[in-house]
Amino acid sequence: MNIFLAGDSRCACPPRPNSWPHLLEGRLRPTYPELNIEKFFAVEDTYIFTMFLLADKLKDYPDDFFDFAIIQSGWHDYMESWPRRILDSLVPEGIEENCIIDDTAQWVDSYKDKEKEYIYKNEKRLIEINELLKRKCKHLLYIGIHTLIDGSDLHKKTYQEHQFDLLESNEFFSNLSDFLNLPQHYSWNIKNTTPDRIHHTVSANVELANKLNRYITLRDVDLCKILNHMQIHNNNYVCVENDKLIFKDFINKCKRCASHICDHTNKGDIVLIDGETSMNSIASFVGCFFYGRIPMFTQRPTNKVSELEYGKKMQHTKDLVSPALCVSDHEDRYPLFKVIGFEETDILEEEKITSDDVAFVQLSSGTTGLPKLMKVHHKDLINHIADYQEKLNCVKGDTIVSWLPLYHDMGLIGGLLVPILSDNSLVLMDPFSWLSSPSVFIEKIKEHRGTYSYLPNFALNYIHERCSEEDLSFMKFVISCSEPTSHKYIERFSSKFSVPVRVCYALAENIFAVSISDTNPKLLDNTISCGEIIDNVSVLIMKDGRDVTEKETGKVLIKSNYSPNCDEFGYYDTGDVGFINDGELYIVGRNKDNFVSFGKNIYPDRIEEIVSNIDEVKDGRCACFGIYDEQIGTHRLHICLEIKGGVDDNIQIKIRNIVEEFSGIPPVLYINDNLLVKTSSGKVSRSGTRENITNSTKDG
Repeated sequence: MNIFLAGDSRCACPPRPNSWPHLLEGRLRPTYPELNIEKFFAVEDTYIFTMFLLADKLKDYPDDFFDFAIIQSGWHDYMESWPRRILDSLVPEGIEENCIIDDTAQWVDSYKDKEKEYIYKNEKRLIEINELLKRKCKHLLYIGIHTLIDGSDLHKKTYQEHQFDLLESNEFFSNLSDFLNLPQHYSWNIKNTTPDRIHHTVSANVELANKLNRYITLRDVDLCKILNHMQIHNNNYVCVENDKLIFKDFINKCKRCASHICDHTNKGDIVLIDGETSMNSIASFVGCFFYGRIPMFTQRPTNKVSELEYGKKMQHTKDLVSPALCVSDHEDRYPLFKVIGFEETDILEEEKITSDDVAFVQLSSGTTGLPKLMKVHHKDLINHIADYQEKLNCVKGDTIVSWLPLYHDMGLIGGLLVPILSDNSLVLMDPFSWLSSPSVFIEKIKEHRGTYSYLPNFALNYIHERCSEEDLSFMKFVISCSEPTSHKYIERFSSKFSVPVRVCYALAENIFAVSISDTNPKLLDNTISCGEIIDNVSVLIMKDGRDVTEKETGKVLIKSNYSPNCDEFGYYDTGDVGFINDGELYIVGRNKDNFVSFGKNIYPDRIEEIVSNIDEVKDGRCACFGIYDEQIGTHRLHICLEIKGGVDDNIQIKIRNIVEEFSGIPPVLYINDNLLVKTSSGKVSRSGTRENITNSTKDG
């Protein structure tokens, strides 16, 4: 194997044996004894590395000579200011004058007397060099640049301008090839860099070498190779309701179900799979991986969704996905598609699959508009699960028990694919069975000695209210995900069932997880921590066009190799509002639900948490929202809630005082007026409740 490593002084700091190139070589050589590594980087700053020097370095190598090229640089490859005499030496083919930018007007005062410097921003030439790299190297990876906003000695500009230059550089290179996203928050920088805030510490180099080792060893691995290997060496099982198969038999069933699908489709076709939880649906979905068919679980109709609304969702799916086939035993559910039933046929020869192929597609939740189509590639799912597993700490032989619907990312990734690809046993039950009898879920955990499970926040309370106390201390943890988590619900659930609860922030736009807490999530400003951000995901907090990461509350933006490359600096706007403190992410609410009242930012999730903790209020029976008042020119804070007993003045005064003390705004209360809108699962709908109150006010 031939590997090309290039970069600035961070490739050699700290010196051998603790530099990441040296550490990486030590990890790779046992697997690849004939390993050859060509190095081209600044050593002890005796010279400066720049991307523009690579063309001359690589020109004499034959095409596809290197299996991997890994480039770690930053300022020197794109944006850095240098005196003209140095720039001339760094660009052998000669400077293009139109790419020179005089940057001195943006300097901070401490640099005013320095030699005049310029930025050389020749994007066209950098793209040409990138194409050269791709010709010479089969796989190319750029390592991102971490934040410099804390005031390192590279600050020639104001902190904010300098940070935006860095983000722009990261965006540019992440659009060219594979990219390792390093965190953009201050506490990570403090822990992982030397006092100059530029060069990595020894521990950070060890982590970086580990990440790069995994990137190289997994780059040509696809899901099929993993599953075929696991069926030989795996003693786990898959159990759906009362249908149980050891893993080898499950994989054979997957291939038989998918062979039937292949009779009606071509490689690359998108295949809808009925989202009803069954062994057939799961086997058909997983089986498609082996034959290059692209599966997608589709939502089944429920009594929570009107026929008209469901029809619109299916039409949107048809327009967005254009599926070649739908597989279901209920043809009448899916009149817009060509439907075949679940069947098994003789196993066909597997198709040739690469790690760059699309494995499956999923739809985003659509909470901020119509659902968006997310394409998930084999390599991305494998690497994302590996990143997530480092924080999850589940091991081979663990058992997950889940009732989550398969057409949501929480159920599909967390409840199905993470455990299967992590060598865990899998126990699934139908969501509607759980809803009607949550005690069955507890019995399944006891029967299979389940070690972990996922539960949205409302389910913590739903189970607590409807199930008898049980000792489930054999479980490692329960993971709360998909909606803001109540600290009160965690404490009550953990106390009653002797199970610690972790909090995870996830969204389909990142395949799944962004962050996950430990088993004792922190509570700050009445908001519970969603934990540390997982590897290869960078999170920005933006407010009014400013980067306020780890300083203030603002919009939560994410960037990874899986997230949509859009919005600001290639970061995806999640639609959530939150903050980072000491490297942990806190979500305070949805941007669309937040409002300003009398000049104050109001976050409904926080208000609802405060009100729900009042003894007289029924748990989870509270909705907070703003309604604009034309007469006073701002939103009024409205709260609709249910209490346990009769309404009296003292209770109303108590609630108003608590809310006003927390928010600074006196609320408008609606108590036990049958205006609170709830779904059949018991979750409160803010928008439905607000509409109810608006209509009742008009009628009045």
